[in-house]
Amino acid sequence: MARICIVGGSGYVGLGYAAALADLGNDVIGLDVAADRVAALNRGEPLIYEPGLEELLSRNLAAGRLRFTTDYTAAVPGADFVFLCVGTPSLSNGDADMLADAVRAAQLEGVFDAVLSVVSAGVFKPSMKVYQLVIDRFGGAPADVSFQSSNRWDIAGAKAFGFTCVWINRTGALDEYPDLPPDRVVSDLRALVA
Repeated sequence: MARICIVGGSGYVGLGYAAALADLGNDVIGLDVAADRVAALNRGEPLIYEPGLEELLSRNLAAGRLRFTTDYTAAVPGADFVFLCVGTPSLSNGDADMLADAVRAAQLEGVFDAVLSVVSAGVFKPSMKVYQLVIDRFGGAPADVSFQSSNRWDIAGAKAFGFTCVWINRTGALDEYPDLPPDRVVSDLRALVA
């Protein structure tokens, strides 16, 4: 199996990738700048909730296939693959106060690199102005953005904007937007690494 480094390994996307890739038998090290997050993860304490994540984390820490560090020299050199899982925003139709409350209630403070509200765009999703907020904040081209949502209408809007889209279809719903197909359809977040 491979030696893998996940840069941003304690974030919402990076942690899921790290745990799932370790569960496939790879030697995975999550690299992050936040020492408190790294310490918590090395103790088996996930900082986010995703069904099955705590079990994956515990199992792979115990097996020695997964660890977390703030030390670049211990993580990147010698890695067969390096995944960059940084720049994790939340893009919502809610206002800034509602989003701050939601992030706090979900115990996700400090996990996202940005929480973007439609308020600054003056319109709601699926307006193209809303998806432009991500490009304005992080730069790059729309196709460079991996956009995940369980809302099919949101995936349709993001796809029309040019994002690479993954529809998290947890309920097996029928596709209401066949003219704007997602790049992938998965049943849960664990499938993002499959």
